[in-house]
Amino acid sequence: MSEEKASKELELLREKLETLEKENERLRNDYLYLAAELDNLRKYMIKEIERTRRAAIESLLIKLINVYEAIEKATEYYGEQQSPLLEGLKLIGKDILKILEDSGVKRMETIGKKFDPFLHEAIEHIEMDDVEDGVIIEEVTKGYMLDDKVLKPPKVKVAKSKKT
Repeated sequence: MSEEKASKELELLREKLETLEKENERLRNDYLYLAAELDNLRKYMIKEIERTRRAAIESLLIKLINVYEAIEKATEYYGEQQSPLLEGLKLIGKDILKILEDSGVKRMETIGKKFDPFLHEAIEHIEMDDVEDGVIIEEVTKGYMLDDKVLKPPKVKVAKSKKT
């Protein structure tokens, strides 16, 4: 083999090596990009699963609150009457309340607090002289929270100063 032919072949091999190195670099970059995308997708899926799980729990807790309130209304309606059925209903109500409390659900304290439209639902404004404007004076229905989220807003009546 002549020196010129060997030189050309060496040059071809160098070009091929350079092409393969560029291809290798491109494939490596593609791999790193896809690995990062896969990691982002995994993190997103974990967050989405947690969000869905929390929404399902909140939905169930709201349904339990509604059942508890229905039992509470029924037992209040019949007052102090003595009946095994009424006593059983009261016990069921206590059990449901304990489940709610154990799950982190808390009743919201409203009377005397400043009205917050993000926490409370105002159903009436009552003009008053002796109460500061915007203070909750009556709770029509109870409100419940789970951590920092309102599950069921309380329906309240709010003081409004009389304008003269």
